[in-house]
Amino acid sequence: MIEIKIPKEIKVGGIDYEVKIDSQTDRELADCSLNGSHSELLRRIEVATTLNAQCLSKTFIHEFCHAVNNIYCDSHITEPDIDGISHGIHQILEQLGVRFVK
Repeated sequence: MIEIKIPKEIKVGGIDYEVKIDSQTDRELADCSLNGSHSELLRRIEVATTLNAQCLSKTFIHEFCHAVNNIYCDSHITEPDIDGISHGIHQILEQLGVRFVK
C-alpha cells in the first residue's frame, strides 16, 4: 500500500485550503457527530484522526470533493452525489494500493 500523508494545505483551482487533522479538530467534529467537514468560507478541510485508516482516507477524499465542487461546479453537485463520487474515487485508489494517512 502506498501511503500518502495528508498535507497541511492543498490547492484546489488555485485556492489554498488548510487541512486540519489533530486532537482539537477531533473534539470539534465529535461535538457535531461528524467524521470530517469542509468550509468554503474558511477554505478549510477537517478530518478526524480517530477514524480507521480506510475511513480516514475516504473522509479526506469526500471533503476535498466538496472543495472541487465549490470551485469548479459552483456547488451544484448534491451531497448524495458527492458521497457517491468520493466512494468511487476511494475504491479505485484502494484497488491501486493508494491510501491517504494522517
